[in-house]
Amino acid sequence: MRHLNIALTGLVQGVGFRAAARAKARALHLTGYVRNNPDGSVALEVEGKNEGVGEFLSWIQKDFSFPGKREVSSTEGVEKQYKSFEIVI
Repeated sequence: MRHLNIALTGLVQGVGFRAAARAKARALHLTGYVRNNPDGSVALEVEGKNEGVGEFLSWIQKDFSFPGKREVSSTEGVEKQYKSFEIVI
């Protein structure tokens, strides 16, 4: 199992990203969460099989299209054994 902490900055709120991230994570059988931060950034924690986590990160970096400039950073984390992938408010 692999766990990633992912941060997105730039124009990342108000573009449907959280719902799209939840749908993609669930399609890849990943668990974790996505949430908007007060500073306008988006935080994600995602875990699951290495291949699925890698595909999810690639999707964020290359395939999810939304307007404006964005920065994506990720760090390996400790598995937390989430039960599903949810949008946290």
